[in-house]
Amino acid sequence: MRGSINIDDAGTPGIQSKSQFLDESRKSWAAVIIPETISDQVFYAFNILQEGIKLDFGADEFHATDIYGGRGKWKNVSVAKRIEIFELMAMIFEKFSLPIIYVTTQKSTLKELGNPKSKKGVWWDLENIEHVGLLRICIKVHEYFLKFKKDDKDSFPSAFNAYVDEGLKKANTKIILPMNYQDSFYKNAITFDKSSNNHGIQLADFAAFVISRTQWIFSNQEPYESLKEGDLLFLKLIGRLNILNMRFIEVKEDNISREFYDFLQKKHRKEIGLPTNIEN
Repeated sequence: MRGSINIDDAGTPGIQSKSQFLDESRKSWAAVIIPETISDQVFYAFNILQEGIKLDFGADEFHATDIYGGRGKWKNVSVAKRIEIFELMAMIFEKFSLPIIYVTTQKSTLKELGNPKSKKGVWWDLENIEHVGLLRICIKVHEYFLKFKKDDKDSFPSAFNAYVDEGLKKANTKIILPMNYQDSFYKNAITFDKSSNNHGIQLADFAAFVISRTQWIFSNQEPYESLKEGDLLFLKLIGRLNILNMRFIEVKEDNISREFYDFLQKKHRKEIGLPTNIEN
């Protein structure tokens, strides 16, 4: 089976966190890249998990938000069982070290990008946070894909099909990228698809949810306030993911707080030449 690029959105737009670096306008996207040499094995493992989910719980697909919230088919499923599903999914990511890219975009990002303007006749709306966020993750995917292709031609022999969870466009809609990324994106396009029909998007859904949930926990945790057991689970899960554009650090449980999250954000912004505080 050919390799693929799989993208899904995340976050809780419309809900303000306690951090200036995660405001209510935000939109986050996660991309999971499945190298060609392990594609068959990845989907074989995922199919086993999905068949078990359908047999035991009657759910047709893995949808992290529903599992976490105990909604739909998961309404009467115990917390322990739902945690087990997240653990099993994390095992797939850990076993194959699936490359993940994660990007968050908000109003301040547009300003820092110089408030780009859209071009007539082009689908991409550069004043729309969702569009810009999706475009930014495609840019990051292209950068990493070229590195992979140079180092491992067997796993990355040519451009991959890229699938995005439907929402911005209906399923089966192809959108051409506004820049030339034909070396990474097959036919320089992304295709919107239903997650229920696309296992790669379901993998991206898991990655997007775990990372965005971790962002939320960090940005809202008060100093020396006890972490909830469920929140601690996600902080442990994210440590098992191969997120290419995130720096991992070891931190004591007592230091997990909004203040520490803000400190890390300010440090990163200073390193890349941005003001340490967001300008409104």
